[in-house]
Amino acid sequence: MVYDGIMTDTASERAYQALRRSIIARQRRPGDVLSRSVLATELGTSQTPVREALLRLEREGFIRVKPQAATVVAPISVSSVHQAAFLRRSLEQNVVRRLARRNNAVDLGDLRHTPPQNASADELAGTDRLFHRGLFRRVGMTELFDATLPLLAPLDRCRALQAPTPEHVARIHSEHQDVLQRIEAGDPDGAAAAMTAHLSQELAELGQWQADHPTMFEEG
Repeated sequence: MVYDGIMTDTASERAYQALRRSIIARQRRPGDVLSRSVLATELGTSQTPVREALLRLEREGFIRVKPQAATVVAPISVSSVHQAAFLRRSLEQNVVRRLARRNNAVDLGDLRHTPPQNASADELAGTDRLFHRGLFRRVGMTELFDATLPLLAPLDRCRALQAPTPEHVARIHSEHQDVLQRIEAGDPDGAAAAMTAHLSQELAELGQWQADHPTMFEEG
């Protein structure tokens, strides 16, 4: 099994990815009870991989364990969204600055992929992730990118709340191209500014996400 370019083949990893995707897609919503025995049956595995997957999801804020009660899907923490956005912006500004300062030409050709106008939320998220991971790869920091993915989960959940429109897909692609052009022009400040503008859209849309899906969020 491949997830975001990373090979995964353990029962625990498969359970984790399946549950993570179902929460992001809102097949499981805040407050839904997660029973290990029921999940094991659904996923066709034993309870041990499910328990390991749930522990991992709890650490990442997807679920909440209520002592003496039940394990439930957690709402999206607004504070965690802000922290995730801050982390992502801080790292990626520095990555594109470093790329733009390089004296030798950087081949960015494979990052120019154009997503289809009717891309689903999953397809757009996958294209976006490959783009940003590709930037990290060019500065030798893919391990750092992969390590931060769990911390960016609140943003993943937010982006999945609304189906992308053709205009939204076109905007994302245009912003990616702007970042690449500034890197190729050897403009560190311009590349960082373009990346900041691209990533700032997430927080700009947070208020609308909360208004449209109030039961999905909590202020803490």
